[in-house]
Amino acid sequence: MQFYIEKDRLDQCMQDAGLDMEGLKLLCSETFRQPDLLDEGGPTRNHFLIGQLTRALRVSSRAFALEKDEPELDHADDVPRDRDYLENLFNLPLDYDRSHFKQY
Repeated sequence: MQFYIEKDRLDQCMQDAGLDMEGLKLLCSETFRQPDLLDEGGPTRNHFLIGQLTRALRVSSRAFALEKDEPELDHADDVPRDRDYLENLFNLPLDYDRSHFKQY
């Protein structure tokens, strides 16, 4: 699953939680993987970052991000989340077209 962090909605969640950007980045150690993501918004597959944001802001991911299901990839067995599947998935390019994402 991909997430698209919407900057304006993230800012509103930060304001509601009484956090500024520096405080949020201190609470989210995963920001080093995509340093501009919180400043500009955009797509990510970093579920750890999304989890850290939800805990820091005390909201669900739906409050600040849109979601998109990933395409099914060929995999060797019936377990779709095996290591090869995940490696292939993370090697796919991110989708920057916001219209492909949905708010649930």
